[in-house]
Formats: sequence, C-alpha cells, structure tokens
Amino acid sequence: QRKVVYSWRREVLGQDNLREMIFSMVDELATVISFDFFPGGKLRKTENGRILDEKELNNAVSVMFQIPSSIRENDINPFNDQGLKNLLLKMAEEAYTKKEQTLGVENIRHLERVILLSTIDSLWKDHLLAMDHLREGIGLRGYAQKDPLVEYKKEGFRFFEMMMHQVTADVIRKIFAVQLSHKER
Repeated sequence: QRKVVYSWRREVLGQDNLREMIFSMVDELATVISFDFFPGGKLRKTENGRILDEKELNNAVSVMFQIPSSIRENDINPFNDQGLKNLLLKMAEEAYTKKEQTLGVENIRHLERVILLSTIDSLWKDHLLAMDHLREGIGLRGYAQKDPLVEYKKEGFRFFEMMMHQVTADVIRKIFAVQLSHKER
C-alpha cells in the first residue's frame, strides 16, 4: 500500500499537467453515478417502478462535480448507463474548461498539484491511523475462531480501497469547487 501511495505522489510531483489524471478520476466517478442509476445497464427499480429520479440524479451530479445540474430523462441518449456517463463527462469537460479560462491554465495546473497532494497525504495519514487501531483490536478476532493475520490483511485491504475511492471523490469535489477571490485594497 505504501508503494502505491508513494508512487502516486511521485507521479503527481513529476508531471506538469495533471488534467489527464483529474479526468481519469472524473471518468471513475461518472461510471459510479451511471452504474448507480443504471445497474447492469438498465434503469434502477424503485417502489414506483423503473422511473429515473431526476432530482436525485441532479443532486448527485451537483454534489460530486460541484456544477449546477438540470438533467432530464430525454437528455440521456442512449437512455442507459453509457449515455448517462457520456453526458456527465461532457458536462464535466465543459465546466472544467470554463474554470481553466476563468482562473487561468497556470493557476489550475498549480491547484491540481496542491489539491492532489494534500488530499492524498491527508487521507493516507488517516488510513495509517485506522490501520493502527485495527492492529490494536485484531487479536479479538482469534476468539471468534478467525486467523487474526488473515483478518488484518482483509480489513486493511478494504480500508485501503475505501481510501483510494475517497481520494478520487475528494479531489474532484475540491477541484471543481475551488474559486479564487480578489482582495480589495
């Protein structure tokens, strides 16, 4: 896990333009949202049948990508997970391009690096603390006839996966939400 995180940090520090990395994260989040509303490519079943909850979808997009969203059912073409994902990617691309124009490309490149590094570092420290707590309590699993080492490795891997997904979500929310304010003198 340490090797993965440190190589990720080196990759961030070694690149001048992190836009591609940001958009691979956008792609990942668009896939998650699309799959949530169209599991298995079909519209999710609700208590009212198979109806797209536009309010829930627009709320998810607004929270994840920090962009105003007013997606309607007929905006999704084709009406499946891939159609929704393509729409989300297009919306994110337009919003990000507008942000680059507003803040300036040089400022965005700097913000990408700062946000990625600070988010990775912060969540990595939290992960290490969680692993310490897990190590302290894992011995109790032996009483349940479970091998503490195997349980530690399984839980540790699950924590690590959660941390990686959290990095992606936090970075995208932060990078799309950031705005520069002008100081008045």
